[in-house]
Amino acid sequence: MGRRSQQGFLIELAIVGALGAGIWLEKHTSISGLFVIVPALAVLVPLFFWNYMRPYGRRKKRQPRSNGWPPKKESTFPAWQAYSFAALLVMATFYVVFFWPTSQPSEAAALSSAGRFTCNVSSITDGDTLRCADGTRIRLHAVAARESDETCKVGHPCPSASGASATSKLTELASGQTLQCEQTGTSYNRVTAVCWNEVNTEINCAMVQSGTTVIWPKFNQQRAICE
Repeated sequence: MGRRSQQGFLIELAIVGALGAGIWLEKHTSISGLFVIVPALAVLVPLFFWNYMRPYGRRKKRQPRSNGWPPKKESTFPAWQAYSFAALLVMATFYVVFFWPTSQPSEAAALSSAGRFTCNVSSITDGDTLRCADGTRIRLHAVAARESDETCKVGHPCPSASGASATSKLTELASGQTLQCEQTGTSYNRVTAVCWNEVNTEINCAMVQSGTTVIWPKFNQQRAICE
């Protein structure tokens, strides 16, 4: 294999390696294996024919005039070694991408990935909304209370209890406490969440059980409270 072919060969191997590294960042699915196998074959097969079939179509080079010294040979290495190395590299890439064991995430990382966060309650807005010391506004997930003016928005569940009673109950459960919350989404620049107070009471469920609020079925189907 000539020097020029060696350079092209190494460039192609780098491309295959880059493709394999990119797949490492993706989910391990069976179809993604094609992104390793197909590029590898697309590289190695044409390269094989280029190196083995090219000599048959080349003209014989004119030998330079000898000055008495033997001509300097070009540094080469056998083609079979190159292709053996390429095959091993492809198999190694495939193994690393799809079978390399991954470490288990720590408990803190698991909580973070689940959307868990801490809220130091600074104020209670109404029967289903509160504010954290860092400015985060939390809307209790799957809970509906009357507004501060004792009305209910069109299309929202409407409890029979007053908005003032719901605000008083939420103040009792959460005011001044440090809550552990699980984010379920967002709503009007607020974080929707299920929260637990310092005695591990699920506030969402406690608000419904108190009768001051009602469950919002649409959101409760997405993530049930009172479990």
